[in-house]
Amino acid sequence: MRPGEDINHLVQRMVEVSSTGAAESIKSALEAELRDARGEMQREIVSGVEGPMREYVRQLVLELTAQSESQLEARIQRALTNTQANVNAQNQRQADVTSIEAKICSDLKTIPARIHEVVDDKLAELRGEMRPNEDINCFVQRMVYETSSGAAESIKRTLEAELVMHGMKYNTAQKNSQLEARVQRALINTQADVNFQCQRQADATSISQEKLQRHTSQIRSETIPVDETAIKALIQAVLRSEVDKKSKLEQETQCSENPTISGPDRVDFTAQTIATIERNIQAAANTIGNAIKIGIRNLNEMKDSYRERQKLFDDAQVEDDEDEDKMSTEEFRLQQRIQDAWRRTYIDVRRGSTVLNAAGNVLLGEDAHDEDSEEIAVSRTRTCVHEEEAIDLQ
Repeated sequence: MRPGEDINHLVQRMVEVSSTGAAESIKSALEAELRDARGEMQREIVSGVEGPMREYVRQLVLELTAQSESQLEARIQRALTNTQANVNAQNQRQADVTSIEAKICSDLKTIPARIHEVVDDKLAELRGEMRPNEDINCFVQRMVYETSSGAAESIKRTLEAELVMHGMKYNTAQKNSQLEARVQRALINTQADVNFQCQRQADATSISQEKLQRHTSQIRSETIPVDETAIKALIQAVLRSEVDKKSKLEQETQCSENPTISGPDRVDFTAQTIATIERNIQAAANTIGNAIKIGIRNLNEMKDSYRERQKLFDDAQVEDDEDEDKMSTEEFRLQQRIQDAWRRTYIDVRRGSTVLNAAGNVLLGEDAHDEDSEEIAVSRTRTCVHEEEAIDLQ
């Protein structure tokens, strides 16, 4: 106690010094304990959920991949079988054409010899048919006239054979082109089907991952139970320990500075100081407890609103899943981009509404202009911290 200083001034000065240091130490201790408890609980929840969900997603992807590969192999095998059958038929037709050409060539080679043989036989027969006193020119003209009809028939048959050969070649070329076109269309259809299956697998995987993220964020955002009685007791214990230490130090300092104070005066002064400190401790504990209640209530309201938004989003997602088979790939991608833009806009709006005051406390809206109430500042600080954590989880 300073010389000439009143007891009320001394008590007020001690309360101000003790409440300032105690409030800062209590706030830091509570924040550290709550942060550690929340982090440990989140790690336990995430470690217990992410492992089975990842295994489920991996098994689902493996099953879809095996199914698509088996279907693709069956279709490729059928295409190869059809192609082999067409190739065998083409080879058979080519062999038939080759045998016909060989036969025609052999026939063409034997035709001149046959003609000479027929002519010789015919001349031998016609020598006996030659009329008496018939001129050789008349005989030749008569023979030419008689044999011209047979030559015309043989030429006609040769031309018909050539026409048949050219027609077969044309038909073979046309069949080959048609076969190549069918094989090309079969390959294009198979590739398109494979691409479609891969896209469906990617969509199914992305949907499973999104469901896993929503489930994880929902588990992380569950309300952590808070024991208000234990918090108040802890606050009082910390305040009382800090105030007791400072009061003892102050008393020792005053005793050393004023050794004349002793006896009943010292006892009354100590009792009065202790009573004043107890009242200040109780008031500080009630103030901090009320601030924590308000922060918890605001956190629960924010979580309820977030659950309602999440429920609306889940209902919309269920409707999207029911209409997924009717939607094309472009429509699905467009809806995904719209949902991502909605999430980013919501996060930007929620983050943009926070303000920092001169003391470093986070306030919202009109509370940024009212910094006189310690209860409102503490409650808003807690609310904004939990709100930012919920936004990050989302």
